[in-house]
Amino acid sequence: MGTFDLILGLVLLGLSALTGGLRVYGRYDLLGWLQPLQAQWGERRGNAIHLVAYTVSPAILGASFVLVWWMRG
Repeated sequence: MGTFDLILGLVLLGLSALTGGLRVYGRYDLLGWLQPLQAQWGERRGNAIHLVAYTVSPAILGASFVLVWWMRG
């Protein structure tokens, strides 16, 4: 299970870095669920939901998987 923890953690950290990078460089057109969330919840709230769901949460979860892998090491 140790290798799976590492791989899953790195994939989640990569997803977080990808969505964070797209946000930094202003490529909002490539953030697939952003427009539907903004349409349903409003621009500001939809953006916040997308940020938490696709950038912050994967980073925290990915870091925890890598930490678990490292601790079992």
